[in-house]
This record gives sequence, C-alpha cells and structure tokens, in this order.
Amino acid sequence: MSIIKKIKKTPINFIQIDNIRFFKRQEIKDVLSIMKYLINPNDYLSLQRILINLIPNIGIRTIKQISSAELSSKWIAFI
Repeated sequence: MSIIKKIKKTPINFIQIDNIRFFKRQEIKDVLSIMKYLINPNDYLSLQRILINLIPNIGIRTIKQISSAELSSKWIAFI
C-alpha cells in the first residue's frame, strides 16, 4: 500500500502536490540550494540563490561586489 493511501486513511490533513510542480516551488529550490552549497562550497549559483532569496537587502550589485572582492583576494593569494 502506498504512503498516500495510508495517509488518506488517517485524520491528517495534507495537500498532494505533483512531483514536477513540487520541485518548481521557490521554497524547495531554496532548500535544495542550501543543501547543494553545503555539499559543494564552490557552487556559486547556489550561493547566489541563497543570498538573494534568503538574506534581506542583498541584491545583484552586492553579490557582484562580494564576488569581485573574492576574486581579487584569490588573485593576490595566487601571486
């Protein structure tokens, strides 16, 4: 018996979401970005999504400033 059928027999209220629509939800994308970034700290796209969506007052301009400062510090460390 599937999990959905078992849950329907209980008094628990729930909303069933289609699998494809589930992964298109912003909250799910945010959680996946956090998990991806924790696994791979070099994943700058996930970090960008985390910064823009989850931290107030951070936008594209701030992210560009952070990334340019980081690139310059890596370049100085390389020299």
